[in-house]
Amino acid sequence: MLAISLLPAYRESDALAHDYSLPDRRNELANYMDASLPPGIFVSNYENHNVFNRAWGGYDGVHDFPWHKEYALLWERPIEEWRAFGADYAIMPYWYHVNDPAVYYPNDTTLLKTYPSDDNYRGPSMVVLRLYPMQHEADAQLGPIRLLGYDINATELGAGGELVFRHYWQAENATATPLRVFNHLIDSDGQLAAQADYIPLFDGRRDTSAWDDPDEILLGREFRLRLPADMPPGEYTLITGFYDPQTGGRLTAAEGADSIIITHVNVLPPSDRGPVP
Repeated sequence: MLAISLLPAYRESDALAHDYSLPDRRNELANYMDASLPPGIFVSNYENHNVFNRAWGGYDGVHDFPWHKEYALLWERPIEEWRAFGADYAIMPYWYHVNDPAVYYPNDTTLLKTYPSDDNYRGPSMVVLRLYPMQHEADAQLGPIRLLGYDINATELGAGGELVFRHYWQAENATATPLRVFNHLIDSDGQLAAQADYIPLFDGRRDTSAWDDPDEILLGREFRLRLPADMPPGEYTLITGFYDPQTGGRLTAAEGADSIIITHVNVLPPSDRGPVP
């Protein structure tokens, strides 16, 4: 009788021991954000508030992600208030329907990564959102990498001005070697007028050979492309793509193209220029 009465407690203890033998999903979350995203303030509920706390949570990453200092679910405030507080990201429970406009504001945020329930991990299931949407959607692919959209500060500016833009990528699978992104501004004759080439994300540790989640939206780094001061006025085309820095080889689309058109940029003549952006 004593053994029977103790059986539930034994099973509970055994289950707890098994649970604590599993890797914690929050460690995976910390590693992902540290290597993939620019530093920024995040909003979360109680389950995740200490993920990036170096003293209490043991976080030892390179970049800092300060907690907003309030246990909260995203829907408790308008998205504009979270932005006004300086919040860039939200780490929210997975069990809410992410497309419900009353919960995660899908038209005003970007769902970057999901962590659904998994018996191989302990810790909460969750989603990571950027509290800003893509400015412009796109749909083009080079090799296994697809361009989902982009942000850009201007498409009309004067010579000497600066284009500031970022890409949003998604990868069907990782590439065999780390690739870089090229961004070329070409004139009507197809000649290179300006360029900005570099690693695709904010941190070089998360290169394309580690793009291993086909559901993840990869937030591209912010590129800055300064136009030459003597750049002739006219319409230019901003193109992008991936290349191997060791060989120079580029990723190609199914039809053979090795670049994607982002947008067209109008360089104004001196008489039409306002303040240089």
